[in-house]
Amino acid sequence: SKTDPTTAILQALRQYVTRHGATFCVGVNGHDAALENFLNRWNIPHLDLSTNLRLKGGWHWSAAGNSWVADQIETFLQTRHLLEPGYRS
Repeated sequence: SKTDPTTAILQALRQYVTRHGATFCVGVNGHDAALENFLNRWNIPHLDLSTNLRLKGGWHWSAAGNSWVADQIETFLQTRHLLEPGYRS
């Protein structure tokens, strides 16, 4: 069986981002207990971007979905003080 490389990739990304002075955050789309446990264990900030605001077929976000996701990300970053000083939406 093949090993899922997701956590190794996330660890490498986190190391790269933090080495360059930034905070590594992850947006998840749907419940994945193993992934959420990993993110919590490694203290990686993350937010759930699950929404039903999708185009027909259910994979891509609709215009309203993209707007909702953008608002969620902005709020997430603001509440954690991760935006540049003077940032205005």
